[in-house]
Amino acid sequence: MPDYGHELLLGTFITPTAQDPARAVALAELTEAARLDVATFQDHPYNADFLDTYTLLTWVAARTSRIHVSAQLVPYHLIVAPPENRHRGQGLGNTRSGLLDHITPEAAAIVEKAMKSGDVMVMQFRSMGGAVHDIPEDAMAWSHRTQNFSVIAATASSHVSRMNAHWARLYPHLNGMYPSFETDTDPARLADAFPEPVLTRLRALKTAWDPDNVFNRNFAIPPAAPSDGAAHAGGAAPARR
Repeated sequence: MPDYGHELLLGTFITPTAQDPARAVALAELTEAARLDVATFQDHPYNADFLDTYTLLTWVAARTSRIHVSAQLVPYHLIVAPPENRHRGQGLGNTRSGLLDHITPEAAAIVEKAMKSGDVMVMQFRSMGGAVHDIPEDAMAWSHRTQNFSVIAATASSHVSRMNAHWARLYPHLNGMYPSFETDTDPARLADAFPEPVLTRLRALKTAWDPDNVFNRNFAIPPAAPSDGAAHAGGAAPARR
């Protein structure tokens, strides 16, 4: 991400759940132990499931010595426009999505270069694994059961080609993709999101339930061609009434 002449700070965004108050504090302490710079918390005073933000900030500040602590505050009326007005907020319209089994030194170096280049305005890692890995690969359309991290890059339209150059260097290290975070709807990306034999099974279901391809937006899965021999893999076509 561009630094705009400011020092680049890295940190955590911690959910201050009231069910386990010690966890939020422990995560802030872990943020400091990991030599990150900032621990920040959601502030939702109307949500009884969250800790009081300012009490939490005081407690975390007393338990840490180096990191910055902060809360993310936005007045509600600045987010949701009144009915008679048009909301003018917008996010970055170009994103790339991938999955990593591990953050290797090689992948980390590519991500670091992209972040420092100013070509990528948002770069994000999300933790995967856990209960997701308990499900068999062939149980459903989502078959990514070994990856531990999701990585997302986003930028403005004027920077897309430069972001794509960075992403092309990262791509050989990726293992799959989450399509809801991807705006490049090239059909080739279907194989990243739904590796075989999942894609063949989905095409068979598409043939059975949507042979005319009515649902054809975003990452549209094409029906199986008659010659594919896949039309029966998803079961018999539903009876038409």
